[in-house]
Amino acid sequence: MAEAMWINCYCSAQKILLVGEGDFSFFLYLATVFGSAFNIVATSLDSYDVFPKKYRKAQSNVEVLKKVGATILHEIDATQMKDEVFLKKPQV
Repeated sequence: MAEAMWINCYCSAQKILLVGEGDFSFFLYLATVFGSAFNIVATSLDSYDVFPKKYRKAQSNVEVLKKVGATILHEIDATQMKDEVFLKKPQV
C-alpha cells in the first residue's frame, strides 16, 4: 500500500466527502495529487444536465475524474443529506 499523502487537512488514506462541488475543480485537484479518486465522493446540487451549462470546465473535469475512479452524485441537497441512501453507512 502506498504511503498516505496529505494536502492541508485532506489525506489520501481517508474517505473524503466533498459537498456542493460546482465545477468539480477542487475534486480534480485532490484526485490529481493523490493519483486516484477511489476514496472520494463529491456531490453537486445541480443536475447532470444543468451543471455543464453553469460551469465551463465542469464536463471535462468530470470526464477526467471518472477515469480515476471518482464517485459523483448530482442533485444532492446538503440540507437533506441524512436521507441519501448512497451516503448511509452500511449496517453490520
